[in-house]
Amino acid sequence: MTVLVCGGAGYIGSHAVAELIKSGKKVVVFDNFQTGHREAVVEGAEVVEGDLRNIKDIDQVFRGYTIDSVMHFAADSLVGVSVKEPLAYYENNVYGSLKFNKVYG
Repeated sequence: MTVLVCGGAGYIGSHAVAELIKSGKKVVVFDNFQTGHREAVVEGAEVVEGDLRNIKDIDQVFRGYTIDSVMHFAADSLVGVSVKEPLAYYENNVYGSLKFNKVYG
């Protein structure tokens, strides 16, 4: 079973990836590294750099891998910044999720 973990280089996503690998799953991390960190990606996971807001990036993953399941942790999460830049947060968190879901949901 191959699991696509969107945001797998972030804090929560990287912990999910670790547990998936421990349980024997093949994991593909999809992250734009806007706030995630390459060093947080657990050994054994494959990494594809891309953005949920870019259909070509998403297509690259689904053409390159047989994905059985998707876990979505790709989001901005800093409250202070979200108050200062609400439209940027909307565009990344809401629009990015909606775009992905419209194409692959």
